Amino acid sequence: MTADLRADRSVELTVADGFDVSPAALSGAAGVFDVNADALADVAATLIARLETLGPCWGGDSVGTRFGTAYQDAGLAVLTNIDALGTGLVRIAAALRAVARSYELVDTTNAPMTPGMTPGMTPP
Repeated sequence: MTADLRADRSVELTVADGFDVSPAALSGAAGVFDVNADALADVAATLIARLETLGPCWGGDSVGTRFGTAYQDAGLAVLTNIDALGTGLVRIAAALRAVARSYELVDTTNAPMTPGMTPGMTPP
């Protein structure tokens, strides 16, 4: 029995049920994370360039000074978190590719030891 856990999380599986893994699908999903990491990096670079062009725009009076102090800390946190998010997306992509390679390696290694099996073949 193969269950699509995305569609129905109430299905209970046992070891005897088995599962299918598509290394190609895992690697393909990694590409989506790469694309989003690149897009996020582009947006962050544009944002940083624009903020640097604007400079401090809150004025030099007491209200502006208080706002600027608070904004600078919050703004730095946002930029730091955008960078961390991009790094996270890149790491997810790398992890998906590593998992795909691991499944391919195990499949290739174990197939010759299993009569009638070839790499990528679904067990009977």
